[in-house]
Amino acid sequence: MASPSIFICYRRVDSGWAGRLEGELAERFGADAVFRDRTIPAGVNWRTHIDDALGACKVMVVLIGPSWTQPAGPDGANRLWNTDDMVRQEIERGLQRSDVPVIPVTVDDAVMPTAAQLPPGLLGICDMQAHPLSDARWDYDAGGLCNRVASFVPERERPVPVTTAARMAAPAAAAMVVVAAVAAWLAWPLAQGLPDRPPAASHDTSGWLQTTVERVAQYAAERGLLWAVVAAVVLAAAYAATREMRAGAPAGLVIGLSTGALGGAIGGALFIVLKDVVGVTSPALLNGIGVAIIGAVIAGRLAAFGGGYEASTLRTIGLGGGLVAGTLGYLLFREDGMQVFVTQAFVLIATLAAALAAPGVVPATARAGAVKL
Repeated sequence: MASPSIFICYRRVDSGWAGRLEGELAERFGADAVFRDRTIPAGVNWRTHIDDALGACKVMVVLIGPSWTQPAGPDGANRLWNTDDMVRQEIERGLQRSDVPVIPVTVDDAVMPTAAQLPPGLLGICDMQAHPLSDARWDYDAGGLCNRVASFVPERERPVPVTTAARMAAPAAAAMVVVAAVAAWLAWPLAQGLPDRPPAASHDTSGWLQTTVERVAQYAAERGLLWAVVAAVVLAAAYAATREMRAGAPAGLVIGLSTGALGGAIGGALFIVLKDVVGVTSPALLNGIGVAIIGAVIAGRLAAFGGGYEASTLRTIGLGGGLVAGTLGYLLFREDGMQVFVTQAFVLIATLAAALAAPGVVPATARAGAVKL
């Protein structure tokens, strides 16, 4: 076991503050990184144990309470003037180590002692900037102290609490894949009810701009409708299949509608711009790019599923999965529009579901200050 990096020096009268601070430091840096003399094992030479901890620590925190400089010894003198006093010995050892910062921490409205109140071996602490700890501002004060300690001691890696939602349970992932294909198959007739797409116009005709705008609008509406249905059903199924979010299925339906409509509209519009304006002639590439955009938009929404996924990573997977899905769907079925769309939806959602369900593929991130272990 590694030696503790943070040494807490305190009087017994201030043990309540010391214990509370120990908890804050342990949460941030790990319990093994904090030394307080209450942890000395039975049967161990306590002086040697403390001396070893003092020799190995990387930072010393000295708690200074209101009675720190008041007379307390049997002779009416302050114990800090007694050479056998352990608090005095601990601080002197800390001050002697040039590689160890000594941080005085005032508690319970205490003030820093003056040079006249301290023996020669402790005078160095008078030059140290103190950090206050108060009950009324505990979170702020303790947080500031931990930030200062973090300048000298590495923080422990704090894993994000893994919930069923944040891990995307297997039932939720499977539900996403199954309903994606079914929803795509059911949504296709809806798009057939839209007005026929105007044919592409030649660049040298006077109506080219108007025709192109009409085609952009038509494709955006068609793809927006199709993917709105798919995303709505997929999000609703994912919420419903996850125990912790089952009550949110209606919300998933609404979120999916807006997400799919946005992604589909952008993807459809880009398809026509690349084809009619830029002049891209490869249908497979056009389909791949269009679905890649849709995949990135849907992935961005799925990143919020459970509140913990790294959005940029999942969007990248959505882009790649969409490119493969769009290209593959066209190459397999070409002129059969429904089969192309069903395949694209299935492959894209399957890619995202697999990424979410596989531990470590899409990292989860903790919100600063929000993780409690």
